[in-house]
Amino acid sequence: MSEYLTDPKWWIVFFSACGVVWAIVNRMLKAHRWWVNHGNSHDWIKDVLGEIKDDIKALMREKPAVLEQGSPLRLTVLGSKVSKCVDAKRLAITLAGDLQGQLPSDNPYDIQDWCKRFFEQNYEPAPELLDTFKRCAFEHGIKLEQVHDVCAMELRDELLERTKRDPKQRALPVTP
Repeated sequence: MSEYLTDPKWWIVFFSACGVVWAIVNRMLKAHRWWVNHGNSHDWIKDVLGEIKDDIKALMREKPAVLEQGSPLRLTVLGSKVSKCVDAKRLAITLAGDLQGQLPSDNPYDIQDWCKRFFEQNYEPAPELLDTFKRCAFEHGIKLEQVHDVCAMELRDELLERTKRDPKQRALPVTP
């Protein structure tokens, strides 16, 4: 028995078990007090459903997605509409020629990350293009940053395509 008193692992297990028991008892007491205050009515169902309804409304207020999560990032249906709205492919073709030599590597992940940072930090569209971006964002109920995300993915795709077509244009030489 003395080995349990001197081994710190057992003390951690003991205090963790005490914490779990305390949390369960505390939850049960709260539930009991709630039940006593509300009686046997089914108001608690209405309360729970109301909370769920509020959570759903909060989720719906979040910005709609223009990119599918995962790897690689892809445009959603909304993202494709935004791309057409601002002619992001043409913009990507225009920008890719000047930017291809600035890529950190030929790794697709690095290129994707670089394109996102480029549009977040370095890209300043001409006033008429900025107006187009803003109108598109307004029409589709998204933020201006999301339009930039769409443009970044189109630029990424164009840069990756150019890297495949002309391996000499890669930012870093491939070593065997």
